[in-house]
Amino acid sequence: CFVEVAPAASHEGPALALTLGADGTLVVADGSWRYVLGRGASPIISAESGGRTFATAEGTRGLFVIDQQGRTASASAEGETMLVEASGPVAACVRFEGPYITEDGEELARHITRVKLHAGRSGASITHTLVLSRDTNEVWFRDIGWELRSDLPGEASAIFNPSREDPTQT
Repeated sequence: CFVEVAPAASHEGPALALTLGADGTLVVADGSWRYVLGRGASPIISAESGGRTFATAEGTRGLFVIDQQGRTASASAEGETMLVEASGPVAACVRFEGPYITEDGEELARHITRVKLHAGRSGASITHTLVLSRDTNEVWFRDIGWELRSDLPGEASAIFNPSREDPTQT
């Protein structure tokens, strides 16, 4: 083993800034992109780069589930927590935990959603855990999704990893 003492390396490149808004939102930005995160139907309220919004939750269902009866339940700010798990100059992770509520106020399930952002990368890494809070003999799901709107030209897309056995499959 060889150890050499040297001055601390300086971090060059963009740094993340986290700013808490008066409305309870959290703005995470590195100068070239900006994400607005908050409690409610969608953890990502908007995502912007170069002065243009490339995704927004406005007018969408956000996180949602549809049960076997066709009832849609969306993520709700009621009873939802938002916790900054990590914040540093290079990366940030925000954890959301809350219920999926139908229009009638019935809770069908819960979610734990983590939004991870990295300085110098415009994309977000998302981890979503569906928590079954009801008897699965009574309620099961035929669709689970996250709806965001994009006004950019062309087709918007998201990449999902559907295979545990082959993580490279998309």
